[in-house]
Amino acid sequence: MPARNGASSNEPEIPNSQQQPFPQKGSPRRMVYRAMREDSAGGPLTGPTARTLGVRPNVDITVTAGKVQPITGGMSVALDRPENLHPLRRPPEYGGSGKDPVWCLDLGGLGGELRFRQDSPIHGLIEPAQTMGLDEFQQQLADTKPLWNKLP
Repeated sequence: MPARNGASSNEPEIPNSQQQPFPQKGSPRRMVYRAMREDSAGGPLTGPTARTLGVRPNVDITVTAGKVQPITGGMSVALDRPENLHPLRRPPEYGGSGKDPVWCLDLGGLGGELRFRQDSPIHGLIEPAQTMGLDEFQQQLADTKPLWNKLP
């Protein structure tokens, strides 16, 4: 199999649709970033929108008979740096035009029901680790609320 950029020739290339969840055993932890509205208690606002902690059904993730599955989408996040957010989501202090504060999450804090799948060098998705109901997935995402830290 061909090697990935910078990978040794004995490491197989993994197609984006089949990439492994991060962090993998022995991998360093990584941070992800998302611009989200702030709730009255000072945390990220939960909900099914592009500007909250949650997903938009059948936009961000495919929903079939009320269920969601791995590798069918999830909550969009930027990798490693807030500057990797889309310019329309990034607030002016990070070189964009977004209205919402930026929040960060250590991927090491994701529980067993959620996983991270990188789909480009600077972007990934927090998705279900296994088939579950949409409401359960939304609740799993909401349960990460205390793990998100607002950037200054």
